[in-house]
Amino acid sequence: MVELLRETQVLAAIGGWELLLPENRLEWTDETYRIHGVEIGEPLDTERAFEFYHPEDQRKIRRVVDEAITTGKPWNLDLRIMTTAGKECRVRSTGKAELENGQATRLAGTFQDIDAAKRAQLALEASEQRFRTLAEVLPVGIFEADVSRRSIFNNTRWLEIAGITYEEALYDGWSSGIHPADRDRIFAE
Repeated sequence: MVELLRETQVLAAIGGWELLLPENRLEWTDETYRIHGVEIGEPLDTERAFEFYHPEDQRKIRRVVDEAITTGKPWNLDLRIMTTAGKECRVRSTGKAELENGQATRLAGTFQDIDAAKRAQLALEASEQRFRTLAEVLPVGIFEADVSRRSIFNNTRWLEIAGITYEEALYDGWSSGIHPADRDRIFAE
């Protein structure tokens, strides 16, 4: 079972960590070490762990850790770290506190490399923004509908050509701007 857990961590690029508060002892799983680019088993302390975070994200992670210790509030954040090789990497950091008699005794959580997924998401958002900008400046009407003929997108020029407002174009209202002789052909496509 231990080997299965190791394989799962590697495949999902997700590791675990715990901080035993009375001793201030920090422990990472092998995958957490790999994500940071640190030799497995190298001794770490909390200050060094915080220093891996991007300077702009350090205050945020310190705040949520302090809040977890004082209130028990968990966290789930997308942040940036700098690996030992100097590479910026986007990660998801989660954590929660274990309380005994209202006092935090242990923090534990996960640490996942989400860099590739985050870069893909940002590229998709940039592409979407380029499309919307282009669609708005082109002097042609553009509309898009799903298979149920509900409006997904109507540019300003289409609304002008169709003589309808954005609200009127919602759902299947966009089709009112299509010449009746063309509707069957367009709906068949």
